[in-house]
Amino acid sequence: MTVVLYILGLIALYLMVLIFFPVLRVNQQPINTNPDNSAIKHYKEVTYKVKNENINAWLYLPLDTSKPVKCIVLANGFAGTKDMALERYALKFREAGIAAITFDYRHFGESDGMPRQLYSVPKQLEDIDATINFVKNLLKLMRIILLHGELLQLGSMVL
Repeated sequence: MTVVLYILGLIALYLMVLIFFPVLRVNQQPINTNPDNSAIKHYKEVTYKVKNENINAWLYLPLDTSKPVKCIVLANGFAGTKDMALERYALKFREAGIAAITFDYRHFGESDGMPRQLYSVPKQLEDIDATINFVKNLLKLMRIILLHGELLQLGSMVL
């Protein structure tokens, strides 16, 4: 029992020293979320309209566009934004010679829309449809358009 009290006393003393005498501090260091390619931008930022509201998107083109390429529309589910988790997939598709596009739904991220953070499945379906049409019109070399999403809600999967 005395050993347990002695250990608890040492822990309490240690915590009090840390709280009241913070002499041992670690210098603040910047957080690098993408250590491999932090300064490299692999996408082209593009915008297009849906009912007079701008959709902001990132278009990842493969290095070789001399022949027709396929394109994958990467649509986040629920209220995700293009910069959350889709870039790693887009980069893999780009390496494989497949174009990819990620976008922010209206009312989220860098896209227009008021009020902010408005979740609307019909509007998100319109945004997905507009993204597919944008890619078809912009890149006439595309042969196949696929739809992939992370955390896709049922409405998007039914497309």
